[in-house]
Amino acid sequence: MKKIILSFSLLFFYNLSFSQVTKADLESLLSELGTSMDKMESLYCGNTLTFYNDGTFKRTYDKYNRNNNEYQNTFKLSNSGIVVSTTKSGKISSRKIYAFASIKFVNIGLDYIEIELRD
Repeated sequence: MKKIILSFSLLFFYNLSFSQVTKADLESLLSELGTSMDKMESLYCGNTLTFYNDGTFKRTYDKYNRNNNEYQNTFKLSNSGIVVSTTKSGKISSRKIYAFASIKFVNIGLDYIEIELRD
């Protein structure tokens, strides 16, 4: 009996450790708040790594604002993650995707999203 309980416990924690945020999760949260990705003004991304030329790195965070002087950022959900598109002078200058598999947790407000990346 103890072996069965231990096996189920290990299986439960094994599955929990590999669970991930999904597109459906984010769509549900946005819907419950009565907002959408189009209304997001900011995206905060914690636990990003900044690498330096000498080989060292530190953990930092990225912040994207919809209007950032000459740049405009837009936030969209794709099937595999959150896409940040940066536009300058009407042309897309860069795109970045934060894959759902790399996201540890999400906090959504009426006009912002905060994500924390896995280690």
